[in-house]
Amino acid sequence: SLPLTEIAGLLIVVEEETCTQVREALAPRLADRLREVDEHLAALQRLRNQLDSANQRVTACPDSGAACRSECILLDDRHQPCTSRDAHEGDPRL
Repeated sequence: SLPLTEIAGLLIVVEEETCTQVREALAPRLADRLREVDEHLAALQRLRNQLDSANQRVTACPDSGAACRSECILLDDRHQPCTSRDAHEGDPRL
């Protein structure tokens, strides 16, 4: 978002200057804003990927009468979550 003072300055440029001056004033600001949006989108995509991965681990948790152990769903992709076989064979993670 632009501060109100910057918006006011841009409105003055738009109302009082030539098209060339408006372009020269707005183009760099718009390019900066696009970069900010792209960075924000990239951060949101990373978050989405992490949430998707966590969701896949949660849905892979076995049906078990044993107490749930949170490390099963909180492990990152380098570790395997518990499986139904682990639940039936007495895996120490359960």
